[in-house]
Amino acid sequence: MSKKIYCIKISLCTNLRLQILSFWKGEVEIELKGGTDAEHAPPVDDQIEVFAFWLRKFGLNIEIKQNRRGFFPRGGGNCVYKVFPVDKLKAVQITCPKEVDIFAEIWHCKTNKNTHTRFFKNLDTMARKLKTLENHEKVRRVDVRLMERPQPADGFAAGIYLYGRNIEFKCAYDAQERVAIGNSPT
Repeated sequence: MSKKIYCIKISLCTNLRLQILSFWKGEVEIELKGGTDAEHAPPVDDQIEVFAFWLRKFGLNIEIKQNRRGFFPRGGGNCVYKVFPVDKLKAVQITCPKEVDIFAEIWHCKTNKNTHTRFFKNLDTMARKLKTLENHEKVRRVDVRLMERPQPADGFAAGIYLYGRNIEFKCAYDAQERVAIGNSPT
């Protein structure tokens, strides 16, 4: 079965549907268009990096492909979700990891750098502060990447995605900011 759906916040449209579709009789493919990076919703990156990882632990098999990013309110993102059938779920015991690696992605949309100079200076400061997490006893290493998204956004869009991971554990934290044209980022 294949279906195309438009969503304002793609991740919120899929979080529950994917588990239900896993019990369908055959493979299901859903193409969603809308916001991949939207306020008050986990980004699709979290679903790819963390959500799919945990679903697989429970025996659910899904594939997520983000073809194009879409930023709120413009949207325009495109993701394809493939859900494979499952007979029953597996029990999982979750324990707190002894050590994790932290991956930090600090991003901003392609925009006029002269307008938002203060924010771009803050990106370097954020990156340096994140690297200090390596001093924590449970953190093995920190990988920080500064990225410019090629997609345009209405106004100014930026965010930080943090992932903690090891072989048996993954978690995510994200923060996003969108400022209307004419306002300066805080």
